[in-house]
Amino acid sequence: MANLKAREGHDAQVRRDGIERLAAAVRGLADAVAVTGVDRATLDEVTGALDLMTHRLRTATDDDAYSGLVIKPVDYSIPEGPMPLNPILGACSPVRPDAQLRYREGEIAGTASFTRRFVGPPGFAHGGISAMLADQIVAASPMAIGRRAITKSLELRYLRPIPLDEDVQLWGVCEPTGDDTFRAQFTITSRGKPAVEGEAELVSFESFSDRGVSKP
Repeated sequence: MANLKAREGHDAQVRRDGIERLAAAVRGLADAVAVTGVDRATLDEVTGALDLMTHRLRTATDDDAYSGLVIKPVDYSIPEGPMPLNPILGACSPVRPDAQLRYREGEIAGTASFTRRFVGPPGFAHGGISAMLADQIVAASPMAIGRRAITKSLELRYLRPIPLDEDVQLWGVCEPTGDDTFRAQFTITSRGKPAVEGEAELVSFESFSDRGVSKP
């Protein structure tokens, strides 16, 4: 059972800091796995050590939706604030790419880059990770106007591939289309040209929560 007391105050922040460091180390490990050329004996040795560490981490688990990593009060001024395990932005995510989004003057903007563990065509990022990134941009964009929303539908156009190990620029904007509906646009730019662009329809988080989804 989760320890709710440990999620408040200094102890919770200390644990959160530790998870962030661990997640970063795991991402570094994943990048190393994607490029390693070591011999089979070394691979087997590392695999055995990882199996032991995985078992050690599983000796105590947290059944909270975000594993007790949301520090209260939640910081909604940054996109990743309420989503520590988000696979695109979450500081505690062991799988995220190097991506950052920030709100500015009613819009959302940032950068991202992808290592070889995200490869699709040789030398370029997989289209699926581009789609995940697009969904994150549009889903976070309503917060730039003080609203929370969930993606209802997403349309995207692949214009050119995204090279690995290069920064791409991210941009999105959102406008209300009704009491609890929104329309968002986004662009992922590579080498000064749009690489992926599209639009999305969103519904308010409050409307989504009414369907039985708990708020973080």
